[in-house]
Amino acid sequence: MMKKIWFAWIVVILTFQLSGTEFVHASGGFTQQSEQLVEELHKYFPQVSGTIVSVRDEKLFVDIGNSEPIIVGAQLALLDEGIEIVDPKTKKVLGRYEEQIGTIQILEIMEQFSVAKVLWTKPGTEAIQGNHVGGFSGKVKVAVLPILNLTEETVQTNLAYDLFVRTMASDERFAVFDEADLKSAAVKAGVSPSDMTQKEALADINDVLKAHTFLQLTLRPDAGNILVQALLLSDSGENIGSAQEIVREYADLQPRTRSEKQPAISQTESAPQSQPFSEKPSTVSHTATEQEAIWMSEILKKRAHKIASGDLTGNGKTEVVLATRTDLELFEHAALGEKDSLRPLNKIEGFNDAFILALGIADMNGNGREEIFMTTLRSITAETRVFEYRSGTFEEIWRTKGTALRVLRSPKGKKFLVGQSTTASVTLGFLSGKVAEYAWDGNDYTRRKALNIPGRVKLFGFTLADLDQNTPNATLYFDKYNRINVFQGGERIERTGSYEGYWIPVEREGEDEKNVLRIAGNIELTTLGPEQQVHLVVFENLSPFKFIQGLPLYSGSRICVLKWTGTEFTQTFQSEEADGYIVDYTVADVDNDGQQEAVLAKVLKSDDLFRTPESQIMVYELE
Repeated sequence: MMKKIWFAWIVVILTFQLSGTEFVHASGGFTQQSEQLVEELHKYFPQVSGTIVSVRDEKLFVDIGNSEPIIVGAQLALLDEGIEIVDPKTKKVLGRYEEQIGTIQILEIMEQFSVAKVLWTKPGTEAIQGNHVGGFSGKVKVAVLPILNLTEETVQTNLAYDLFVRTMASDERFAVFDEADLKSAAVKAGVSPSDMTQKEALADINDVLKAHTFLQLTLRPDAGNILVQALLLSDSGENIGSAQEIVREYADLQPRTRSEKQPAISQTESAPQSQPFSEKPSTVSHTATEQEAIWMSEILKKRAHKIASGDLTGNGKTEVVLATRTDLELFEHAALGEKDSLRPLNKIEGFNDAFILALGIADMNGNGREEIFMTTLRSITAETRVFEYRSGTFEEIWRTKGTALRVLRSPKGKKFLVGQSTTASVTLGFLSGKVAEYAWDGNDYTRRKALNIPGRVKLFGFTLADLDQNTPNATLYFDKYNRINVFQGGERIERTGSYEGYWIPVEREGEDEKNVLRIAGNIELTTLGPEQQVHLVVFENLSPFKFIQGLPLYSGSRICVLKWTGTEFTQTFQSEEADGYIVDYTVADVDNDGQQEAVLAKVLKSDDLFRTPESQIMVYELE
């Protein structure tokens, strides 16, 4: 059978009720619609398996009936069993290696079988009776084209695009190529980026990109509604069928006027302009030369791991503690000429057999001098040690085993101590029991009461906050897709897009690798602006790769600031991409000017056999 290339045109329609005359950003409602759309797209790439039982002309008959989770338009991999896999010791046949030699699409679904046709096959192969078919192995690679706005409304397509891409990328079934990937592939293919949405250009772009399918979001007017169409396209322009879903009863895209937007970071910010094709979010970014909003330490010949801030000396000023995996170093704000910087004061060394899991600073014993709380892992045992900085040196004042402690900071700067028991058995989970509040009783840091938080929330990767007078006692935590979920009263009220953070593997000696716990970092909130509204500060590491055996492969990083509007977090600031990846951060007034800063611990070069590690503390002015 000759190779065939077709045009996959699968339509999923989302309906939004228009309200007002202008949208300046895509709201949480659009996030919900994006989640629904991505869920719908799963149906076109089902995880089912079967066998071709007959071939008649161009039609394939497959033993997959209507009892299976499959729809008309679904695509399946055409498989060749290939070589036999034999255990070299027992000589037992373990099975056969199945190689994808093509793709088929379901045309009709009967009670006991389905009718399909070939979309493409590898040269020299064809679909024959007895071939297996099944779901695509690994992730479906989707290239998301810019949003096309065919309405007469001024819709903020760039943030809607970013929300949709984040939602799809957080789904384990899909690997996403965004607009930046498309532009890069277009340039390599000799296609002008302005022409990359033309169907005739997709094949050339895909020679570089190697996507399984393209996706086009189109906004169309429809009797007072906005219809959001998602079209799945191949790279060739041939129509192989269509399907559609109408999704209703979800939150509308919320209208916002520019007067409602609070200037973030700088008085020079202006509202993003609507464009017919999406670009990356046009939020304001600053450089040190433009706003003097960024300053940093000297490059440090070490690999940063954790960072925390507080008044350790008792002089009313904020210091910064930077941890490598095994050591601590204290820094204070200093001026180098006309530039802000951080200079080292002292260090604690010698924890060469301990791995630092958590680092926090708070005055929990009430003596006016904040303590350092450091939880480490030694072999299989967690240990927490507490230090105070006295007369120019760090002195240990308390320690315990079997308990991990963290310091949480409220948006207004109040700090409190939480902890959770740990186990020393590698056959059990590392964390045990409920997360609880801890306090100083005059002699020890003791457990007071369990926190009223969702059961899925463990000690790491969460915080507590009063977001506003209508949203007290909220719990915020990272899920496995790097999204921050907001719970109140046992109900999730908000979930952000995905922000690629930095997760630490808790590798205990002798523990099965598949049981190793990975812990998320801090979630930092602060109040900004004249109205002191709560803002979420997050960082994002950028890379098409994920972790490979604990090795992060990042090409850069940035920070984002999101404002709590009363119902959702809305992004108001995104920094420019900078070199290095961020491993931890804190929010504090580290230059003691009465305004808040985001303080980042960045790794510029990792340590390996061939180079010395390099890190840097970078500070962003938030006001």
